[in-house]
Amino acid sequence: MFFLPSFIRYNQWILGVVSCLVAIVSVLGGAEGIDQGPIELVADELRYEAGDEKVFAEGNVEVKKGEATLKANRLIGLVHKSAKLPSESNLEGRMELRKIEAFGQVRYSAPREMASGAQATYDTERDILVLKGNPAEVTMGESTLRGDIIEFDRSAYTVVSTHNVVLSEPGQILKAQRIVAHFKEQKDSDALEQKTPKDKSKLVLKYADAEGGVEIIAPPYKGEAETARVLGDTITFQGKVRIAQGQSLVVGDCGWYQMKEKTGGVRQCPTDCGAKLAASKRVRALFYAKKMDFRKRKAL
Repeated sequence: MFFLPSFIRYNQWILGVVSCLVAIVSVLGGAEGIDQGPIELVADELRYEAGDEKVFAEGNVEVKKGEATLKANRLIGLVHKSAKLPSESNLEGRMELRKIEAFGQVRYSAPREMASGAQATYDTERDILVLKGNPAEVTMGESTLRGDIIEFDRSAYTVVSTHNVVLSEPGQILKAQRIVAHFKEQKDSDALEQKTPKDKSKLVLKYADAEGGVEIIAPPYKGEAETARVLGDTITFQGKVRIAQGQSLVVGDCGWYQMKEKTGGVRQCPTDCGAKLAASKRVRALFYAKKMDFRKRKAL
């Protein structure tokens, strides 16, 4: 099904208005992806240029595929060159979009994820959405990734974010120049208890790897390192590790932080950390005692 506003403008397509209408409908009817079925497009103005194999949409653009929706101010769709053009005598023509480029206040939404950015590119064959902006943002479950560039693989539930990246989760914030986050499906506990016939699931963070100026904020701790991995409730660090709590500081080559227990520390670097890190066998710590008023039994 394809929705077309009555106020669409054709500019200089007056003589070919019928074939132009059919061409646009057919172009958006055959893209493959994780959600099988046609792509539906709504906009203030639509235009198809057969010579360039492109579809142009302007003003309040909305693209729907299955349960996913992409909104933007402007859109360009690239069409397969092998497409069969429809005509007034033959309305059975079929073309497939291979790529969608969206510009201006791009918003993507689906039942289990959301994304936004200044511009986006969607590869319909690989089912990958790339967002750019300051910042671009992807939210999956309770995890939110922000960065200058985000590549979101919808079929693999993988998000790669580069430049000024922030991964926010309940109780912690991870900052780095590059973060690769892998998500997995988790069954909804309510659905399992009620034994509903239709399985309900949500996306949760499986693990995330960060590199480049890594900083972790998980009150009461703050940590810094060259690289880090978030796996479950544990964060491990490698390279120039600094873990601080208040004025107390621990420095070493490898470190860890356990979020539930709110404990962290550094340890002797294992051999798989690399030759340079393994060469260092010592860690150091600085602790500052709180001043106490022993008459009132509390810290000043």
